[in-house]
Amino acid sequence: MANMSRTALVLLLACSFANAALAQQQITLACQSTVASPMVEGDKPDPVLVGIIVDFTTRIVLGFGSPEWMDYPVTIKAANDVQVTFGGEQQFGVSVSSIYGGLDRVTGDVEAMRTLSDQKTGKTISQTLYKLQCRPAQRMF
Repeated sequence: MANMSRTALVLLLACSFANAALAQQQITLACQSTVASPMVEGDKPDPVLVGIIVDFTTRIVLGFGSPEWMDYPVTIKAANDVQVTFGGEQQFGVSVSSIYGGLDRVTGDVEAMRTLSDQKTGKTISQTLYKLQCRPAQRMF
């Protein structure tokens, strides 16, 4: 009887660890704070609500665009128990959009910069600085 109890306990713990590992393969975040354009002198940060998905299986981060404009996944460059860094770029017509940033897994702080550049000249057209405070969330649907 004692052996069966131990076996059941071991199986229960193994399932718990497997579920915890599965849950950490993708993190859904609800974020709020401000977005500003550092290129515009005197620009006041605008409040913003952003949903971010960090998928460790596919090594991508989603959420810094909108479905109709500049929505593309960026690659997780490095990750550990404390931080996740990400970045990537994509061409849109004659422009190139890039997003680079990081996520502090302890505090929930996310800072990212989106830059839109002219593909031929490399000149920066616009920049958006995200400074977000995020918390774990569940997708609504």
